[in-house]
Amino acid sequence: MGLTTKQGSRRRIAFAVALISALVTGSWADAQLAGRPEPKHYPWSDASLSPDERASMVLKEMTLDEKLLLLHGQGISFFSEGPTESNGGAGYTKSIPRLGIPSIQMADSASGVTLGALRGRYSTALPNNLGAASSWDPQLAFEYGALIGRELRNEGYSMSLGGGVNIAREPRCGRTFEYQGEDPLLAGTLAGNVVRGVQSQNVIGDLKHFAMNDQESGRSALNANVDKRAMRETDLLAFQIALGISDAGAVMCSYNRVNGDYACENQYLLRDVLKRDFKFKGFVLSDWGGTHSTTKASHAGLDQEEPGTFFFGDDLKKAVESGEVSQEELNDHVHRVLRTLFAAGLFDHPVQMQVPDVDRGLALAQSIAEKSIVLLKNQGGVLPLSGVRTIALIGGHADVGMLTGGDGPARRLGSSAAPRDGCSVGRNSPGMDAGFPPSCSDSETAECQSYLYLGRRPCRSRSRRKARGRCDRLCIPVGGGGFRSAHS
Repeated sequence: MGLTTKQGSRRRIAFAVALISALVTGSWADAQLAGRPEPKHYPWSDASLSPDERASMVLKEMTLDEKLLLLHGQGISFFSEGPTESNGGAGYTKSIPRLGIPSIQMADSASGVTLGALRGRYSTALPNNLGAASSWDPQLAFEYGALIGRELRNEGYSMSLGGGVNIAREPRCGRTFEYQGEDPLLAGTLAGNVVRGVQSQNVIGDLKHFAMNDQESGRSALNANVDKRAMRETDLLAFQIALGISDAGAVMCSYNRVNGDYACENQYLLRDVLKRDFKFKGFVLSDWGGTHSTTKASHAGLDQEEPGTFFFGDDLKKAVESGEVSQEELNDHVHRVLRTLFAAGLFDHPVQMQVPDVDRGLALAQSIAEKSIVLLKNQGGVLPLSGVRTIALIGGHADVGMLTGGDGPARRLGSSAAPRDGCSVGRNSPGMDAGFPPSCSDSETAECQSYLYLGRRPCRSRSRRKARGRCDRLCIPVGGGGFRSAHS
């Protein structure tokens, strides 16, 4: 069928517009690529070589000063003055452009990437780790970590400071929310899968806090006196399981002492157990400010000081030059960091910031929250709930939505549902009226806690009793605590 003059004219115009558009787009893309330097080829660029082989090749070319750059942080970004390489996270190491070694950009990310909103970036707020652990689902834990890994890369980070695997032993511990419970098998299995998920996205995964760090108050002064067998059957077992599943690139040592020595200069923990017995190939970094010495820490197996250079900067250089720290020991520290960079794929797949998949993140967060809920059946009327008419929520966070606890991994939300909001849905239920008393005396609070933990009824006065001595008011303590401004 032939074309009319008008139809032919339209097609020619459309073709011309498409051609011009392609030429302009191509020219613009070429200009962008022209402004970007071609990746330099190095002998260690060969991806068919093992991470250990590639790390050894780089190590041979490094000066002492370049080696030291990998063994300490450069400070916390929001305390820095002037331009830095920092991406705005908790810490970072400098890049070494001469050798093509990228900076390691670290971010707190136990339950999602933190501090993103300060720089106009998005990251998904996930249910806390203790809640996710209630699912008993290793695959869900992997997806939890994979989401964090994706969003870390989206925001320009290359290392997660999550992976908490300390055993929940002290009920008042301020960071139990970021751990995986009190069972070493469960904690190790789920934390291992979280870190495995993080590393599936070409991001360095981290397990922490090594070891016996089960309380926050006085954590820098605490001395955990535990015999070796007990450690190996509890806390260290959880780390061993997690490492076996994840092959984590990094392990963070804790603030506390263990049997007299600080964890970050504890030879039994770092060299004898972690590196020898567990065959850990990655690097050990200190918790922020958790380094206490130069030669002792180096001999014990600490590889990287964070976040600054108090001990592994000039002091380590002097120790190497004087022979207090041998070249072999120094090279082992450096090799571990380099090997981890190659194993994580950061040399072959440099981090490039991009917009995250918001819908995908929200869908996974909801799925995790749903699977973390455990419903208990009041079989046989064990709990005296049949005559309850009102519910009293008592505690500082009864009317405040608290997604997680405080400290470095904490996430902030613009809005969230509070326990009070959850109870309000039952207002129209037969025989149920949810309420929130504006205040509650200390004696009433203690009475409620006695009821929940010791099985006693919370109401004693006749006015609050029903027939046959049953209580018509249910008291539920809602925990809460202040926010501390630590970083990891």
